[in-house]
Amino acid sequence: MECESVVEKLRQEYLANPEDFDTAQKLAEHCIDQGWYNEALDVYGKFLDSNGEDFSFLLHYGNLLCKMSKEKKAEAFFRRITQLKPNRVEGWNNLGIIKMKTGDIEEAGRAFEKVLAIESDNVGAILNLGNYYSQKGDLKRAASYFEEAVELCPDFPDAWYNLGNVSLASGDHAKAVTAFNKALHYNRDYPSALKNLGFTYEKSGDYEKAVECYTRASLLNKADWGIQVNLANIHLRFDRLEEAKACFLKAVRLAPKETSGWLGLRHTALLSGDITSYIRSTMAVFSRLSSSVIAASIDILRDLGHDAQAQELLRQADKKEISGDLLDAQRLVMYQKRGGSAGKIASLYKKLSSVKTPQSGTAKCLVEYAYNVGSYERVIRFFEYVDEPSAACHLMLWRALKKTGNGTSAYKLAAEFSKASPESFEPWMFLAEFKAVEGKRSEAEKLLLKALRAGFTDLDCIRRNPDLSRTLRSIEQSAQFVNKKN
Repeated sequence: MECESVVEKLRQEYLANPEDFDTAQKLAEHCIDQGWYNEALDVYGKFLDSNGEDFSFLLHYGNLLCKMSKEKKAEAFFRRITQLKPNRVEGWNNLGIIKMKTGDIEEAGRAFEKVLAIESDNVGAILNLGNYYSQKGDLKRAASYFEEAVELCPDFPDAWYNLGNVSLASGDHAKAVTAFNKALHYNRDYPSALKNLGFTYEKSGDYEKAVECYTRASLLNKADWGIQVNLANIHLRFDRLEEAKACFLKAVRLAPKETSGWLGLRHTALLSGDITSYIRSTMAVFSRLSSSVIAASIDILRDLGHDAQAQELLRQADKKEISGDLLDAQRLVMYQKRGGSAGKIASLYKKLSSVKTPQSGTAKCLVEYAYNVGSYERVIRFFEYVDEPSAACHLMLWRALKKTGNGTSAYKLAAEFSKASPESFEPWMFLAEFKAVEGKRSEAEKLLLKALRAGFTDLDCIRRNPDLSRTLRSIEQSAQFVNKKN
């Protein structure tokens, strides 16, 4: 209230004598302190013509424009004062900072070099040159400038912080921990240093200390959504799904336009089996997802048997005209299943099948499409490009091999798969199907029982197969006979 009363008094004095530059400058400075930048700019603007050669006035004007994020206009003022007094460091230093912000780091570097040519021990310029080399990717040289800065000014927390950052980027975690702790020694309430110290501990595998640092940082900077994402990722590492979800929700509330929180919620929902939340969080950032991520989301939903939800994601992608080979591959199999336009399907297949080395996700869909249309030779060919194929994809290969006269190879592959993954339904079902076709009912029943005892069982798939359906009825009848007898 006292500051506001001072400003009001200066306003009255300024209105009474608007030509008084000293009163105008004091008013502008107090307005800046209160964050009333537009009023300060109006006051300064009235004296611009009469003070166009005044070094101090131009410096203050340029600094105000910087606070208002008007970098281009500020640059003109700082250039002017370097011409007025080329041996003063303020203009060169501020010009360098502006050029760093606008992305012209080479000119920024030259400006900071000018500062050091005037004052060789100017710690601010040394720090800024370290930032310059850090942005260029020359971490070793950046570190040398930060080390020089802390040697000249050991209690400079920002220099220690920046040294910690380049040490972390260089993979020197021990040096980074030392530097961040030094920054915190000289400034205990330094949330960025705590956050990055936490990240260093996380990268080093010391998750307990990482959580401690992130928690302290979140109390100092409650608006930093990134801290919540980092905490959530550690909770995920230890399967603490509810804690992870809570942190991701905080991140979303703090920054609803950022994708990280939503993507984290998506992942947590998927791990929890909460498909509704998975869809909701996907749709929240749908327009910012790449076509490959959308394709992967559709693929996950289809693998989990949520075809309606997968169709909804594809409808959204179609509506927004999002394309890409992986997404087009999903379109191919989904259009084919729901009886889409034959022309579109043929066009998609022609495009995707002509790729010399298809991506794994594309190849997986091509296997499925080729199997569904009975093109078994192509199933075998496309399967070669699938990385880590699912059991369902293997099943299509085994059946394709059997259809093309390679039943013995198919049986051998399925038997090997069943040994490596005895909890999988598909290999046992195929082996049972194989024996049922051969007329070996007893062996088929034993194998089908193993399929039924697997973690995931597709009874509809069994009942659609005449040979397996008969085998299933035989098992059910045997079970009923045993129950009656008991």
